Amino acid sequence: MTYFPPQSTPMTDSGVGKLDSADVTTAQSIVGAGAVAAKKYYITSIILSVAATGTYWIEDDDAVQVTGKFSLAAKGGVSWAAPKDTPLASTTVNKGLKVKGTVAGVIGCTITYYLAA
Repeated sequence: MTYFPPQSTPMTDSGVGKLDSADVTTAQSIVGAGAVAAKKYYITSIILSVAATGTYWIEDDDAVQVTGKFSLAAKGGVSWAAPKDTPLASTTVNKGLKVKGTVAGVIGCTITYYLAA
């Protein structure tokens, strides 16, 4: 299956963000704003595993939620892939992405993304 981002934007600005953290009650950066250059992040997949029961989500540098909230049990997780041509998009250009949660506890998160205007 071939994935074509909006307006057939080349996927040269794509990558994988990874985070292992002991506490995301303070949002932790998964991909920084440094490479954004007037572009938004488009998330195409998420893998999230957690040690503690809580609610977790991805937000931008301004604390604007990009994903819905995932309510997960201890030692639980979620895996999500965007349907073709409908990735999750950050709302503002020049903003990195962070992982945040309601409780302290070890988490692992991996996202795949691309950048586009």
